[in-house]
Formats: sequence, C-alpha cells, structure tokens
Amino acid sequence: MSGIDGFYADSRKVTQGDGTLLVVVPAPIVDEFDLEAGDDLPFMLEEGGEKATILNPNRDDSTEVSISLP
Repeated sequence: MSGIDGFYADSRKVTQGDGTLLVVVPAPIVDEFDLEAGDDLPFMLEEGGEKATILNPNRDDSTEVSISLP
C-alpha cells in the first residue's frame, strides 16, 4: 500500500450522476484508507462549517482527513 507520505492535498470536481452528485476519491486516499468498491465512507460537516472531515471506515481509532471547503 503506498497511500499518503506526509501531507496530501487535492481537489475534485463534483459531477452529475444518475440522479445524484458524485465525487471521485483520489487514489492516494483510496490507498491510505484501503478502500474498496462498496465501502461506506463516513464524513462529517458542522452546520455553517468550512471544513468536512472524512473518517477511515477501516480503523477503530477514527483516523481522519479534514478538507476545507472554499
């Protein structure tokens, strides 16, 4: 697993899917979290907040990645 070495930052465009909006998870996050198709990817955002938090679904210690929203 290569994952993330140090710090990782990127952006993704939101695209229109079949009746929903989609965001592709970048490969380094997929590798770091050992994600597979069908995994649930929990995330949190506080009302009025500017930062979303993505939790690693495969860890019990709640490893997280925070993403600041523009």
